[in-house]
Amino acid sequence: MSGERFKDKAFLKWAKDQGGNCCVCRAISGEFYKGDELHHFDYVNRGTGMKGRDHWTCRVCFAHHAQIQGKGRRWFVENSKLETWTAMLEDALNLLSDYVLEMKAKGKGAGHNAF
Repeated sequence: MSGERFKDKAFLKWAKDQGGNCCVCRAISGEFYKGDELHHFDYVNRGTGMKGRDHWTCRVCFAHHAQIQGKGRRWFVENSKLETWTAMLEDALNLLSDYVLEMKAKGKGAGHNAF
């Protein structure tokens, strides 16, 4: 992939439809936020300020997404606990795993060699 960002609109729609909790503060979808905020990890195979692959996303509430985007990743890293980053990565991996399992169950397979 010569510098091009991998995009998967079907995955993003599926992930948004899952609802769930903000992986930072645990706000429940529908209570404090719409549940459709997905944070792209810009530091997975990409440079700062560049969105990562669509499969490297986690669910965050509007407030935390705005904080990460507004104050910057560096500020967020320096002011967050390791448990926060662990939760964010765990959420991203769980979303991707559930998506792949669901697609395989529907007979669609992974659909491409993006993983």
